[in-house]
Amino acid sequence: MNDLPPQPSAMSASGAPTPASAPSGVRPKALWYGISAALALACVLAIGLAVFLANNPIRATPEVVAEIRPRETVELEVGEGEAEAWAVYSTPGGRPADCEFISPAGEYRLLSPDQRHDGESHGEWIFLGVLDTPEPGTYEVHCSGAGHSGEVREGVDYVVGGADVIHSVNAQRNTVPTIVIITALAGLGAAVLLAVVTAVRRGVARKRARSDRAMVQHP
Repeated sequence: MNDLPPQPSAMSASGAPTPASAPSGVRPKALWYGISAALALACVLAIGLAVFLANNPIRATPEVVAEIRPRETVELEVGEGEAEAWAVYSTPGGRPADCEFISPAGEYRLLSPDQRHDGESHGEWIFLGVLDTPEPGTYEVHCSGAGHSGEVREGVDYVVGGADVIHSVNAQRNTVPTIVIITALAGLGAAVLLAVVTAVRRGVARKRARSDRAMVQHP
């Protein structure tokens, strides 16, 4: 039986065996392109949702704490830290000028209407204005149902309710969209950077692979 002698392996200049192919770099997977695209899509959708909510905020129904009959006065106990925590609402037909209130110090005040919420509906109630209540104590709220015209509007009901639903709408229109858009833009920048880095590293890896193959074929 004839045994063939072992064939010598290729040797490098230093005397170490040279493998047929030795990757000199790791090529980033194309999966990173998908991750970049998914991140960019999520950011675009977040911006779209923020813009939609800014133009179509969710308007909850306020919690009613007191009913005010026309030409009657109700007392509202305001606690510490409840500045601008209460507002006056009415059924359709009411106006901000219909109501006024008296502070614990005996000062007459008018409602603080907000043109951004003019005629805004919250369930069955229309927002008229926020009660300016910087100090705690007993406030007297009076709604004449007549306004400056002096003509009493029949069938209009008034209530005092929480102003949190108004603050929530303001947040949906201003604070939340601003935060979401800034965060989403940062995410878009990260997605673009990820795609660019992936492309560059894959390009470098391809060049190194071609160089390695050329060195193996032409030592």
